[in-house]
Amino acid sequence: MHAGDNPFENIIRFFPNVKQLLDGVLARGGRILVHGNAGMSRSAALVVAYVMEKFNLPSDQAHTYVLTRRHCISINEGFRNQIREYEMLHRVQLQINSGLLPALGQSAGPQGQKRGLEMMDTSECTNENPMQ
Repeated sequence: MHAGDNPFENIIRFFPNVKQLLDGVLARGGRILVHGNAGMSRSAALVVAYVMEKFNLPSDQAHTYVLTRRHCISINEGFRNQIREYEMLHRVQLQINSGLLPALGQSAGPQGQKRGLEMMDTSECTNENPMQ
């Protein structure tokens, strides 16, 4: 993985693949060492994102947990912001998966929040110009 250790680096793009890799290795009973040059920012950000998603923790709590295991981590603020963004995406995905939110392209249904085009009464529509 090639990623610079600067606040403008797009590291969020690696989170799903890292989770898939770590889950696969751990499912087979393997062990993993996630490392980088100093093991303080990039690798720590990947581990925090993994812990957050895997154990359904808030990003700050996942960061604190990882910090208790490796005291020298210092994730740059850009990576921290991307972890927070990923947390929001993860929470929305959980709500969609549990049925609390409709998936993209689906209407909210009969609860009255929104109605899809198929539910619209076309008799209300006219071709008249409302400006006249």
